[in-house]
Amino acid sequence: MYELLEYEASILVDIHHESSLLVLADGLGMDTIIYNTLRLHSDPHNLVLVSNYRLPEARFLTGILEKNGIIHSPGIITAEVNIKEREAIYKRGGVVFVSSRILVVDLLMERMPATLVSGVLILRAHELHEACQDSFIIQLLRERNPQLFIKAFSDNSLSLTSGYNHAERIMLQLGISKLVLWPRFNMQVVSCLNESQPDVEEVRVKLTSEMIICQSCILDLMKASLKELCDQNPILNTDDLTLEKALLPNFDSLVSLYVDPVWNQLSSVSRRLVGDISSLRRLLHLLIEGDAVSFLTNMEGLRQAALASLGVTQKSEINSKRAASRGCPSWFLMDQADRLLASARSRVYADYSKSMFLYFSKLL
Repeated sequence: MYELLEYEASILVDIHHESSLLVLADGLGMDTIIYNTLRLHSDPHNLVLVSNYRLPEARFLTGILEKNGIIHSPGIITAEVNIKEREAIYKRGGVVFVSSRILVVDLLMERMPATLVSGVLILRAHELHEACQDSFIIQLLRERNPQLFIKAFSDNSLSLTSGYNHAERIMLQLGISKLVLWPRFNMQVVSCLNESQPDVEEVRVKLTSEMIICQSCILDLMKASLKELCDQNPILNTDDLTLEKALLPNFDSLVSLYVDPVWNQLSSVSRRLVGDISSLRRLLHLLIEGDAVSFLTNMEGLRQAALASLGVTQKSEINSKRAASRGCPSWFLMDQADRLLASARSRVYADYSKSMFLYFSKLL
């Protein structure tokens, strides 16, 4: 690992002496802080547990520690590790990655020497909820070891600001009284990062003509679906359910706020429209983020599902009244859907009809 930046060293000092919740701005090197904390506690005289981690992350950090000469590397306990091996890892000391589910069982069955635990490191603290097992684990450990330290880490400050007193509830659950905030506008962070200004080259890739057609068709279909949903349910006809708002990342959550309280009162058509809007939003995202083949595959999947619900193989066989009664998406019957499918196919095939003819000829 590289030499610590000035503000990174200050963060480690801030969280070293007492239990704390560290909230670090995204992009300021949370991995470095966690690595150095693990390195500090990689000692057989300590037993420090790490919770709420991802297995690839645990393996990566363990590999980096071993590569940098840490003799007492962390232990990783998974479901494949048997009871005797788990007991040996606990008694070995140092840092131990263990899931809260396994740890609860080992604590209750007294397979782990709780009195020897020095502290607990909790990653992604913003993901904790009121009924989480981590809170119960810490209560059990503190009953047997009142000197236990707790260090929680989060680099998602937006999640901690959502809801009512989210950060305070997490601190209460974990028994932490110190909140350490390191935003991007901290003077020490600003002065440190300004010493090496990045050279940024912004490259803008324009949409192709076929992509523009696809985008326009999807937006028209979303607008029509939103209008139909609001027309059928006047209670949902608010300024929030607009096409402009539908382009925002949190639109699905916004729809849930209005729809969930009255979900049992909605008709089957209205429920289907909610799903249709989500499907179209995914298509719009895939148009920009994915490749042409993935987009066409997704589009063909929606088409086949709509045709299967009606028991037909071609759109020309569809009767509009029967389609409405059988749960076919309303947008699938619109002309824009045909244009969307044609444009999606032309992005992949130079001549779709000829390609399909050759494909089926080979099968025969």
